[in-house]
Amino acid sequence: MRIVVGQDEFDVRDARISVVNYANLRRIDWFMALVVMALVFVGWSALYSASHYSETNYFMKQVVAFFVGLAVAAVIVVIDYRFVVIFAPGLYVVAVALLAAVLKFGHTAKGSERWLQIGPVGVQPSETTKLVMVYFLTWYLSTLGERIKKLHWF
Repeated sequence: MRIVVGQDEFDVRDARISVVNYANLRRIDWFMALVVMALVFVGWSALYSASHYSETNYFMKQVVAFFVGLAVAAVIVVIDYRFVVIFAPGLYVVAVALLAAVLKFGHTAKGSERWLQIGPVGVQPSETTKLVMVYFLTWYLSTLGERIKKLHWF
């Protein structure tokens, strides 16, 4: 199966596609990263002063969540998007199944049912589905190739 992404054309079985692409680390926008870090520190200071005398330590929860999120972001950055695009149809099926599972097994919070409770962790499938849709549409539109210029295929 041949997939066209931008100017690149590659085969699913192509040896050039690797799971990890460390060159992506060189493409990080460091100015944006510094702006985000400044906002994080402002948020932490506000949260620390607001919850300093509270029994629940919201500040530490946010610090831990930030570093877990930073680790996940680092993993996502080095994964080659072409590798993920290959699995887009399967990811799409899983995303739709999770959205359907919310209807049957969803957890209601603040008047709306949009969470799945998996052990101690709450998962909101609609958020991950947004990312899956980007990869699925990339796969679909690149699979169509030149046929996309015809209205009935689009």
